[in-house]
Amino acid sequence: MGGSYGGYLSALMGSKYHDKFNAAVILNPVVNLPFMINITDIPDWGSSCALNKKHTWNLSVDDYKNLMEKSPML
Repeated sequence: MGGSYGGYLSALMGSKYHDKFNAAVILNPVVNLPFMINITDIPDWGSSCALNKKHTWNLSVDDYKNLMEKSPML
């Protein structure tokens, strides 16, 4: 079980080592940055960490491609 980065690690371990884990409980995992940036209450975190720029709701196609490439589990 894990939340935030712990949720990411739980999801990663559950999917990568599925032969060792029967289930994983994930809370607020960071696994899909393009999706997360549109639904989170802290969208500026995704922009500043993944894109190294100030958040704007007018992200370009290249911004979304960049977010997809940097998404941990996609």
